[in-house]
Amino acid sequence: MSEPTKPPPQHEDQVDMRARLRPFLQPIARFCGEERLRFSMFVVASGLSVPVNLASRVLFSLVVPFEIAVVLSQICGMVTAFTLSKRFVFEPSGRPVWSEFTKFTLVNIVSLAQTWIVAVGLVKFVWPVVGMSFYPELTGHLIGLATSAFTSFVGHKRLSFARSDQVTR
Repeated sequence: MSEPTKPPPQHEDQVDMRARLRPFLQPIARFCGEERLRFSMFVVASGLSVPVNLASRVLFSLVVPFEIAVVLSQICGMVTAFTLSKRFVFEPSGRPVWSEFTKFTLVNIVSLAQTWIVAVGLVKFVWPVVGMSFYPELTGHLIGLATSAFTSFVGHKRLSFARSDQVTR
């Protein structure tokens, strides 16, 4: 007779990960405040998704126009940012992952619009006027991504990862 199989090991819960980081983060939180620390962590998590976003845009640009590549690469960056933000930045919301991801996507649609307007505006209108020739698409895309950091943080804090009793319906 065979032995009963054990269930596969579970990944560390996001609360446990935050608890393990807390001793390192408490001095920083005391110095700069809990909310500034959370925003800083969000910038780091989002910043780590930027190389994914930029690299995928470069690859997509090989087969589709720049404007479409920016949209497709935003999806790659969004999945990375969602995973890192959920795991390291925001407290558990008590809502299902699909609900958080849906709201995260809605916030990222606004972020995409902001990124797209800035990136395409720079590449198509500003760079030609000022004679920008040093990686104009990469530079425009990077600046476009940077402009959406604050609005994305507020949206994700108040909507994507807000506790279920705090989400406005």
